[in-house]
Amino acid sequence: ASDLADQFELLKLTPLNLGLDEMSKLWSAVQSHYRPSVAYQVGVVLIDGQQPGRSPLPVLSRGPVDPLTGRDRGVVVVPDLLPALPTLLDVRYAQRQTAARLGETVAVHGIRLNGSGARVRLAHRLRDQPIERPVAPSADGKSFSFTLPADAAAQADWPAGQWRMSLLLTPADDPQERETNALPLLIAPEPVLLPDAGLGLPGASLVRGGVPPQVSVTLAARPQVRPEQTAELMLGNVQATAARREDATDLLEFVFPDSLPAGPAWVRLRVDGVDSVLLDRSGDVPVFDPSQTVGVPP
Repeated sequence: ASDLADQFELLKLTPLNLGLDEMSKLWSAVQSHYRPSVAYQVGVVLIDGQQPGRSPLPVLSRGPVDPLTGRDRGVVVVPDLLPALPTLLDVRYAQRQTAARLGETVAVHGIRLNGSGARVRLAHRLRDQPIERPVAPSADGKSFSFTLPADAAAQADWPAGQWRMSLLLTPADDPQERETNALPLLIAPEPVLLPDAGLGLPGASLVRGGVPPQVSVTLAARPQVRPEQTAELMLGNVQATAARREDATDLLEFVFPDSLPAGPAWVRLRVDGVDSVLLDRSGDVPVFDPSQTVGVPP
């Protein structure tokens, strides 16, 4: 009853210091001339799942059964090497980002997505029930898109982090509704750096002082960060973890060492391993988003 096979794998990359002898053996093994390079150790991080495993029932027929002959349809043969069932292949976010923010459109590509009653199903570990939204796949059955809500209700109902996304539809040649494979959908948090009158959220507050001396940061996030989630804030290259909270409406509080340099600092908010959007990828080359900065007091 393990759900290990249903988990999404996160990769952890760690710089690896190789000596001259090891580096020489590595380049000799690939039979190539040496070039300046850096080695990384890549490992898979698995989180214990909370969902119970599934045990499929025995197969009674291979497709619909003809009521006159009593024979099943048999195995469906497709003239290509692609999966025979509706399948999701990849997710693409707005402006080539690595995650979606509330209010943005998500494009999903796949194959054999033609059918009726298509709706995307989104599940999160902190939600008891998944969210389903109707979508309209393209005429060739290779893509569909949907827009994440950004109203006040979405701030509480759509937590940031990793979601499980699949598509439900009834294929044209199959009377039974099908669910595709699942892909990870990443929803990025947004640190509220300036006051948001529409949602009644205050701007970020940074104070240096106290005993011992430290830099205290208080800010809100869109969507709300639930107490069960892990929140981390990076100012430049210095990182701090949010203090424990009792309610999702409570502001996030971080404590940085007094050695944090004064002046402007780039801001990144990480919730359950998903970072806020710091880069502007709309141009030919990515640049830092100038709106994602705060002033650290002296």
